[in-house]
Formats: sequence, structure tokens, C-alpha cells
Amino acid sequence: MTSKRGKDLYDARKELQNSGWDVTKASRFNSGSETVAHSACKHLAAHYLRHELGYKVAFETTHQKRGEIDVLAWGERETICIECETNPNNDVVRDKLDRYIHGTPIDEMFVLNVDEMPHDIHGGYAWIDEQTYQLL
Repeated sequence: MTSKRGKDLYDARKELQNSGWDVTKASRFNSGSETVAHSACKHLAAHYLRHELGYKVAFETTHQKRGEIDVLAWGERETICIECETNPNNDVVRDKLDRYIHGTPIDEMFVLNVDEMPHDIHGGYAWIDEQTYQLL
């Protein structure tokens, strides 16, 4: 990691922390009743963001007032969040946009419909790529 890249990553992480997001270095599972499909979607998305696009990622990132994001990713490009939902409707998406994007340093949100993700790992990984294609 170059010193400029390291500083950019540090600055992005500090900006998220300063605005109230609990950005931890460790990945973790949801403390609630997370389905296997939801967990797989979240982990495939995080793996893709980290290994294919070079983002730093955190799971289940909490904010005292705004809630909990499934996957938060930051780096040299824009800061994004990914929400893995089962059949999300417009009200759910609007609510998440209001809580996670508006008035925060997070630039973009992707809502992934867990029910649409292929069940095989390679198909799921390719599907994540298709869903987040505009990040490249």
C-alpha cells in the first residue's frame, strides 16, 4: 500500500467514524436471525468489493441514530453501502436511502434482492458483479 493510498483509506475511515458510523476492522455476522442466503449475499458482496475493487469493507456497521448497514465499503473511490434484502419494496429502499445516504459521507447505496441471487457460489459472485456494475 502506498503512503497516499494509506492516507486516503485512513481519511475515508475517519470521515465515516466522525459522522457516527462504527467502522470496525473485524467482520461479523448479524446478531439477529440472519438467513443463510442473506449471510451469503452479504459475504459475497464484501468479498467482491474487497478483492475485485480494492475497497476496505466492514459488516453490520452501526450508527446510533441511523441503524445498521449490511456492508459498508470505502477507499480511493466513492464510499458505498450494500443492503441485502428479501424482496425489498420502494418504502424499504426509501427508508434506507434516508437513513444511510442523505446527510452522510456515503455516496451510493445498492440494494440486493437476496431472493434473486443464484444459489451456487460462482453464480452468486457473478450476480453481485452485475448488480454493482457501475462501480467499475
